Amino acid sequence: MSVAALKQLSIQYLRGAVVPFSLTFEKGKKLTVVYGENAAGKSTICDALEFLGKGQVGSLENRGLGKTGRYWPSSGKKLSDVSVTLQTADGAVCKAMVLKGGDVVVQPPELRPRVEVLRKRQILALIEATPANRYEAIKRFIDVSGVEASEAHLRSLIIKDLKSGRDQAVARIDENAKTIRDFWESAGKPKPDPFSWAESECKRDLTAVALEVAALTALQTAYTRLMEYPQLLKSKSDSLDAARTSDTAAEGQVSKAAHSIAKDASEIVSVLEATRVYLKKVPSPASCPVCESSEKVARLSERIEERLGGFSALRTARVAKEAAAKALQQAESQFESCRENASRNLAEFTKCLAHNDLPDDLSKPSKIPSDISYLGSWLTSTARLQPEWKKAENDRSEKKTFTETLRKALETWRTNTQAQKEIDALLPRLDKALEIA
Repeated sequence: MSVAALKQLSIQYLRGAVVPFSLTFEKGKKLTVVYGENAAGKSTICDALEFLGKGQVGSLENRGLGKTGRYWPSSGKKLSDVSVTLQTADGAVCKAMVLKGGDVVVQPPELRPRVEVLRKRQILALIEATPANRYEAIKRFIDVSGVEASEAHLRSLIIKDLKSGRDQAVARIDENAKTIRDFWESAGKPKPDPFSWAESECKRDLTAVALEVAALTALQTAYTRLMEYPQLLKSKSDSLDAARTSDTAAEGQVSKAAHSIAKDASEIVSVLEATRVYLKKVPSPASCPVCESSEKVARLSERIEERLGGFSALRTARVAKEAAAKALQQAESQFESCRENASRNLAEFTKCLAHNDLPDDLSKPSKIPSDISYLGSWLTSTARLQPEWKKAENDRSEKKTFTETLRKALETWRTNTQAQKEIDALLPRLDKALEIA
């Protein structure tokens, strides 16, 4: 039903309402007091409200020997004549009537009000009841659902949340304490105690350690790159030697082929090939483009092809010489590029070796080769340093990890210890609050 204020109650032929009667409630008031002399109709008003809200008339309950419903109407009226109507300030109206079978119906049902009546006999029973039983007499007038929910929530907070949270905090404290003690023992059990030592260790600045690790990593990376070059330089050098050998051999083949034909065969072939190119552009010249003679010019192209055919071996040798010269040039370029890269990486290694963040006690090579040709022998003589550099890096990385893990364990131990203290301080107060509730 709406929670709006009551406006008017209309009663028709119920109990003492022998004529239709309306009770108008004072506007804007939350409490209404009905008073009057005996037989003035006060009980009828209460019966009407109970009839509307519960479908019964309480003043007749538990009286007589049989059904009391037939006594609801006023004298001379039938059950079907009985009705109670309630209007509220927001305009809502609900009406209760009696059906043919004697059942009470309210229209509309969703607007049926909630009504509880405490009558004189119930008040007397309340007074005479023991304190433990008084609540049973009046509990329907008191909404304690909020109190019960609060009590249940408080009990859940104490038992489920806080006590469980405390148990978890204690378990984590023990776990963190064990981790700190394990670190302390691995460090040789320094004085005065594990937690004082852990506090001191966690205050260390790890910036320098991180910089040392970075410098050691860069140094080893540069050294590893250098290790690739001796084999690579040898491979490029062998390729260069092979290209030089091939070029020399091709040059010899050209000389041999030219010598077998004529002293100036090479120059003649060049002239003939140039003339062939010209004749492709000018197929029918009036004279020879070389000697300007017009004799035998008709078969000039055929004669040039015939003479070039005789120089095929020389031509093949010249093609091979050109390919060999190109391969030699490429081999020289690759070898020189490899040397430049090796020199550049050697300079980078020298720069890393001089980095200020490297540990002062780190072993270093006494001399860096100025000529890249000595790189292989230098790497062989310095190979023993690489494991030392790796060990120095690992030691500092482990120290950094050790301190970070110890710091996290100590911080968690502090947090859980503080949480336990707060819960220990709060639990007695909540237990007292629950007792009060």
